[in-house]
Amino acid sequence: MKRFFLAVLALAALTANAQEEGLKGKWFVMGQAGFGTEKDGDINNYSILPAVGTFVAPTTAVGLAVGYVGGSDKTSGTKIESSQFVIQPLARKYWGVADNFFLFGQASVPIAFGEIADAKYSTYGVQVAAGIDYFLSSNWSIEAQFGVADWNSVKPDGGKSTNDFNIGVNSGLLGGVKFGIKYVF
Repeated sequence: MKRFFLAVLALAALTANAQEEGLKGKWFVMGQAGFGTEKDGDINNYSILPAVGTFVAPTTAVGLAVGYVGGSDKTSGTKIESSQFVIQPLARKYWGVADNFFLFGQASVPIAFGEIADAKYSTYGVQVAAGIDYFLSSNWSIEAQFGVADWNSVKPDGGKSTNDFNIGVNSGLLGGVKFGIKYVF
């Protein structure tokens, strides 16, 4: 699977798209929503993450997302709720595959402030993700993003910070597959 993904990225890098040339200087607004579940539904996570950004080059964009991540965990027999406010600067690189179809890589620095079972904490990290983007028209696109690698540091109020590193499709502070819609203007 890893070789297939690398082959697709290599092919995408070799195929330029005419639409890419018109993106430099354009702005975008997008919204992503995600949902993940584990252990037969005992652990649920969701995210809502709107973002705004601009294309600084024909295939490169920078932006800022601000949103909310929540979840619940019933594996211990008691339901534990979590919530966090997220600020996430990001950078993306796009590769054209077909006229309206793009692959992208994204690097971001999520910073979050949250609460789990009345215990407050803060966290920051670095996340690398991959995704697909399909333009429905010259202004509208739909996308799916998959977490690939993530490192973050979590510090509870009054406690010692801990570090976490994840690799995989569901890795990351905002783990799981996220679907979004984007408007380019």
